[in-house]
Amino acid sequence: MPELIRLYPNPVSGNLFIESKKEAKFTTSIYDINGRLLIVANSSPSIDLSELKNGMYLVKVATAEKELTRKITVAH
Repeated sequence: MPELIRLYPNPVSGNLFIESKKEAKFTTSIYDINGRLLIVANSSPSIDLSELKNGMYLVKVATAEKELTRKITVAH
């Protein structure tokens, strides 16, 4: 079954793009590997991650029906 939400590119050096198959409202949260919340964006198709240090982060995208968590790597 294809994902309803797609995050790309990974690794990311600038903007992380969030593509939703459904026209739904969603919230994207970026956490560091220790679980600290760094960024929150509402229904944004892209998030600028250029200010983050190189490393691994967790991205949580939440809609009314579903929550998706993925690991991403920031590499400048």
